Amino acid sequence: MVVSLAVLVFVTLFPVRVQTRSDPAPPSFEEIIYNLKATNTGLDSFEAEQVIEVRLWLLRFRVLTTVYAARPGRYRIVVREAPRFLRPLGSVFQHLGAPDDLLTLYTPEVIAYTDDGERRLLRVAVVTGHRPANPPAGEMVVDPVRWLVEQLRLRYDWGDVFAEYEYGQVEGYWLPLRVPVRVPRYGIEAVAAFRNYRLNVPIPDAVFSSSAR
Repeated sequence: MVVSLAVLVFVTLFPVRVQTRSDPAPPSFEEIIYNLKATNTGLDSFEAEQVIEVRLWLLRFRVLTTVYAARPGRYRIVVREAPRFLRPLGSVFQHLGAPDDLLTLYTPEVIAYTDDGERRLLRVAVVTGHRPANPPAGEMVVDPVRWLVEQLRLRYDWGDVFAEYEYGQVEGYWLPLRVPVRVPRYGIEAVAAFRNYRLNVPIPDAVFSSSAR
């Protein structure tokens, strides 16, 4: 779960502006991943604060984290503040890999255009390929003009996770500002808000080390 989800999150955190094709046929899965990973020119790393407001049935709580990301596919979340009952889950979550992993882990089932008002978006549904992956299936809705993942559905054996990405420009780059997340089966609703982005800052390799805490 952590590897696959982290790859998908990493792809959405480094969007790109690419000219769309005039051909009405939808692009291939390889072309979609290429456009999503062809990151904002000049954006090589960032740090950001993340505030996660969670509602679990009648329970409400907040989690504060710091997010570190760097090319080509390093992503780490460090929990700074969380309720005591969450501490057994750990305080560091990371992924070391590249968005190309999606091409080896998943096979596309559906790639089709869908209309959202006056906008034309891409719907991409994938299933596990030759290698085991978790989640075993998922869907994303992509804006093929800005090449941003706007909606994400991760299909786990235990239930689905839904996420919607709201972007804004930070120093000329499109980055997530707010990400509502739902896990309907367990009554979980959360909103992750990113703030205080610091772009192209040097991040020591030790930050991404598995031994760093």
